[in-house]
Amino acid sequence: MTRAFEEFGPRALHFFHPSHVPLRAPAARIDRHLLAAPAGSMAERPDAAGLDRVALRRGASLDFYPRYEAAYQEMLDARGYLRGEVSAESRERLAECLEQGLLWEVFVDGAWAGLIAARHDLVAGVRGLQMVEIVLAKGARGQRLGPAVHQRLARYVAEADPAAVILGTISAKNVPSLRTAKKAGRMEIGAHHWVDL
Repeated sequence: MTRAFEEFGPRALHFFHPSHVPLRAPAARIDRHLLAAPAGSMAERPDAAGLDRVALRRGASLDFYPRYEAAYQEMLDARGYLRGEVSAESRERLAECLEQGLLWEVFVDGAWAGLIAARHDLVAGVRGLQMVEIVLAKGARGQRLGPAVHQRLARYVAEADPAAVILGTISAKNVPSLRTAKKAGRMEIGAHHWVDL
């Protein structure tokens, strides 16, 4: 690759590698994990801890956006190591999710507690519902409610199509989100890597 693109002076290569194939690039480092699972299998798992406290309400507008931005900023304030790795979604991107009927506001114990959104997409050859956003407000974080939020989403999706695949990428530095997705039943099917040239 260095020779093929020599005139551009590439310093690194970014590539996707599926989990089921051995990786023969020992110097490669993971940038983003890709996790996926059928909605039906996620929905059928035993009730996640706190599921009875979590409700999703399908979005009707973007009126929540200022609260969402504030929740996102609070999350970055608490997890400074994620600055530059993740960022709040734009109104336009969330509007796409809303138009597809794939945006829900999260409520915990009846109080507004965050957002979960997805959109139809094709990621690394897998067609499904790509997770665009999942964020919990400060008062709901740290209570291990993430898997319950995932499960509520999976149950909504599975009502219409149990075979629908819920998938998304997670930054290698975002260990809490990676752990939550795995607890919710998503499996790593590959990762985007960097290798220095």
